[in-house]
Amino acid sequence: MESTSFVETQRIVLGLRLKRTAQELQEARKIASRRSGTRGKEARLEELKAEERVAKAEEACVQLLLFQAHHI
Repeated sequence: MESTSFVETQRIVLGLRLKRTAQELQEARKIASRRSGTRGKEARLEELKAEERVAKAEEACVQLLLFQAHHI
């Protein structure tokens, strides 16, 4: 059985989180584009929240890469 380093484990977890949040954003955009009125406004707010989650997930990946680059 192979042992995986902490950084490699983090890279995998963060990559999966980024993929999941990007899929959630895609779904939120699809829903927001179909709705209008009050429901549309709420859907667009959910879309903005999904965009924020993707940005945070991307930033976490960048921070891990920077950490990894400084500790090679």
